Amino acid sequence: DFDMVFMSENSFPSEFAVALNATCPVFISVKIMSKLAFGMHAIIKMVRGTVSMVAGTAFTGIFLNVVSADQYLSIILTSNIFQAVYKDNGYESRLLSRTCEDSATVTSVLIPWNTCGMTQATVLGVATLTYLPYTFFCLLSPLMSIIHAAFGWKIKRPCKGPEMPAKKAIQATSNIGRT
Repeated sequence: DFDMVFMSENSFPSEFAVALNATCPVFISVKIMSKLAFGMHAIIKMVRGTVSMVAGTAFTGIFLNVVSADQYLSIILTSNIFQAVYKDNGYESRLLSRTCEDSATVTSVLIPWNTCGMTQATVLGVATLTYLPYTFFCLLSPLMSIIHAAFGWKIKRPCKGPEMPAKKAIQATSNIGRT
């Protein structure tokens, strides 16, 4: 019985939760994908720097967790949506990976109709909204990712554009005669 997923039996019928979990990805792909794409395009257009890029990625990961009801779909869509943005701005792909981890992965257990939230609630026997206040890591991880971006901690920008081939050429010529 999935009633333990929610705070009380009267707040949300378990049959609706199961139906939502089963049909939400199909419903999204058929009915709402164009609206989601428009919304994601608006978020990408707001990217002006590192902080807005990381915050947009974190928001998108959390939003897709809520809407798609599946952690893996959220991770894949978030990383695919923002992959070109990170590359165009010259950031390493591990920043995108870390931001998806800090948002889409860890927050999925906080959504009662998400597959992870439903599984956790069923296995633990505790309603999702009951253990929500104790999930410090899940709540703070997206914020810490944005704070890291604001201060530039552990964010590396490799050379991009015309500098990259020149740097490789210098390294290649410095190794000549050392064999």
